[in-house]
Amino acid sequence: MSDMNTLVGKVSETNNKTIVTDGAHILNLKNSLERDISKKGVSEIINKSVEVVGNLLDKNIDAGERRGLIFGKIQSGKTNSFTTSLALAADNGYKCFVVLTSDNLWLYQQTISRLKKSLPGISIVGKEEWEHKVNAIKTRLELNGVIFVSTKNNTNLNKLVNILKETGANKYPAIIFDDEADQASLNTNIGKDDEPSRINALINNVRENFKNRTYIQVTATPQSLFLQGLENLYRPEFTILIEPGEGYIGGETFFSDPHYKYLLKEVAEDEIDSLISSKVRSVNKTLPVGLKRAICMFYVAATIKLLKNEGQHFSFLCHVSLKKADHEHIREIIQKYADNMAKTLYQKEERKLNALVTLLENAYNELLPYVDAIPTFDEVVNKLSFFISSTDIQLINTDSKNSSGQPTYDQVYNILIGGTKLGRGVTIERLLTTYYGRQAKKPQLDTVLQHARMYGYRARDLDVSRVFLPHHLAERFQLIYDSETALRDVITNHKDEGLRAIWISKEMKPTRSNVLDPNELGAFAAGKTYFPHKPLFKKSDIEGQTEAINHLLKDFMYKKESTIIPIEFVSTILTHTKTEPTSPGLWNEKRISLALNKLSNEFEECYLVVRTGRRLTRQEDYYANRGLGAVYQSNELKIAGDELPTLFMYRQDGFATDGWDNYNFWIPVFRFPKGNYAIMFNLS
Repeated sequence: MSDMNTLVGKVSETNNKTIVTDGAHILNLKNSLERDISKKGVSEIINKSVEVVGNLLDKNIDAGERRGLIFGKIQSGKTNSFTTSLALAADNGYKCFVVLTSDNLWLYQQTISRLKKSLPGISIVGKEEWEHKVNAIKTRLELNGVIFVSTKNNTNLNKLVNILKETGANKYPAIIFDDEADQASLNTNIGKDDEPSRINALINNVRENFKNRTYIQVTATPQSLFLQGLENLYRPEFTILIEPGEGYIGGETFFSDPHYKYLLKEVAEDEIDSLISSKVRSVNKTLPVGLKRAICMFYVAATIKLLKNEGQHFSFLCHVSLKKADHEHIREIIQKYADNMAKTLYQKEERKLNALVTLLENAYNELLPYVDAIPTFDEVVNKLSFFISSTDIQLINTDSKNSSGQPTYDQVYNILIGGTKLGRGVTIERLLTTYYGRQAKKPQLDTVLQHARMYGYRARDLDVSRVFLPHHLAERFQLIYDSETALRDVITNHKDEGLRAIWISKEMKPTRSNVLDPNELGAFAAGKTYFPHKPLFKKSDIEGQTEAINHLLKDFMYKKESTIIPIEFVSTILTHTKTEPTSPGLWNEKRISLALNKLSNEFEECYLVVRTGRRLTRQEDYYANRGLGAVYQSNELKIAGDELPTLFMYRQDGFATDGWDNYNFWIPVFRFPKGNYAIMFNLS
């Protein structure tokens, strides 16, 4: 037996499962993972997989579905997480698995390859093999199980449904892993048509083929999933947070921690426009200053690593547009500049050489304080002179000569230019320098986050890694990091609750609009004020709550000015307020609680304003439809500043002559602090 004990994964207060963690599949995978990951890191991956398997629909139940989410970070090892979950499920008696990948041949082949290396005891069948292995699949389903791997496109999903029926796989309890589930799986006809969009309908069909199934979404950008309605088939019922392992470099390092501010190099705001082919008027195709600095930085950084025997092949990423014409334009001017650099270093014409050496020396001097045992500048230039002429400049788009669109890393210096294909799911090997300038009038949070190819297990290269981008894009990435962190904090602190809120800047959208129902979305906006339009007021409903709030606020009732209190005290007060379920407006105690959870990361204190002796009138007919129209007077909002969150508490006398129940009750009013943000959520 293994030194790992059998673990019990606690699923809920009513459902404990004993999970075998020392089976053949997981032990084999454990040994494989420990070649590249520390034992502690592998143990953490397995523990998360125990959570996943603990949440699966019991295979002994006749019919039903569980919906879950594996929520990782960009390039943090989500594939290892779902592969380990798959191995653990196989050791616990599950035999039928489906893995859905992006409709990208390169990523599909990468997934197939990883699964075959990681799970040699399970039969993995890709889309090319289904028709020829019907009998073999039937046999292997009875033995160690089968993993069906398919891309998410019309032809393959239809074939998948057919092979599941033909082999009888659909009679087995199934686990369906939908990789990058937020990308292509959601219904894009929301608000336009009663019929779901094509890929969404086909994935629904795959799921419905199994009577007993668990559908697990895998992504680092689940914003669109959490903004689905609570009853939506693509809204996760449980979420497993995957934390990166040792050596991971992400948004905190690049865009939040001031100790690493040197990693960012600002380029002029108008520089990106000079690279967009439709905006270039001059026939003189020259490199803008920032891109020139970035390329020189890359050549110096890669050569330093080469001289230190810390690698043989390195990458530069240029991502400024999704248009192929722009990619070609950028390739031409980078190729021209790289050729001129090579010629200058070879011919050593004094004037040109001096200018180039100055640029290279500036890059070297910028890296100098951060690189241990750095080679001399002369050594760098000499080595660069030898290798630079073999620089490989590649276009990574649908016109790529490589049919899969996959980058190659055959040379020391590999410069990659592209757009969409250099986004989601793509790991760029030994990426040292990123030049980013992707523009959008109303950017989408999840899309931009997927552009962060500089994230990943890159600690060994951090000393020479740099990101070149305009200031406003650096700010955008920081806002996205803040939003991602807030969402993960909400899940950590409210793990068993279905409500999720997305914290975003006002200048951004959380995701693409065509996968969201606008009638189900709400948002708390910076500087705005919210209150319950239908507070509970009958003595039988709130007697204990009123007494509790009276006690909490006894020291504040007669203060004319605002008082600064800990923000946690606001949460305590609001646990005693109650609102009718049919109350209109955005006020909801759970939503406010989640918003306070986020605000507490930014603010330690809050203003409190308390007023008593209020006499609002309740008109039966109007109240039944709309509730209270107003609770406060506009001049009262000026009592407290708007730089902090503010809670106004109004105690109503509750006289029967005013339409109430002859009992005091409290109405909370909460104002969000000013700023450039909103907190979005699904109203259901």
